[in-house]
Amino acid sequence: MYAKINGEEIPPDTLSLVILALGGGASIEGEAINEQDRQTLATVLAPIKEGDTVEFDVEDNQFHRLHGVGEIQLLKTEEEGVGGLMRIKYTIAIQYIP
Repeated sequence: MYAKINGEEIPPDTLSLVILALGGGASIEGEAINEQDRQTLATVLAPIKEGDTVEFDVEDNQFHRLHGVGEIQLLKTEEEGVGGLMRIKYTIAIQYIP
């Protein structure tokens, strides 16, 4: 699996789900535990918000790929501490704009 938004790659080790929709969109979910992945993820996600138009490139676990321009339909992040470790869970939904 692979996901890139506005030229910035989401750390591959953090990806748990990439779904390509028949209507031309993508859903991305995952979580980052280690410090470097959390920092990289924060760098990728900080400048975007719901409603923004972004360039994206995603690939699911079946090697189907979608890239182009889309609108962020959903951007949800949750930070939580578990046993002294910080974790960021994220969900992103992008609708392809033809």
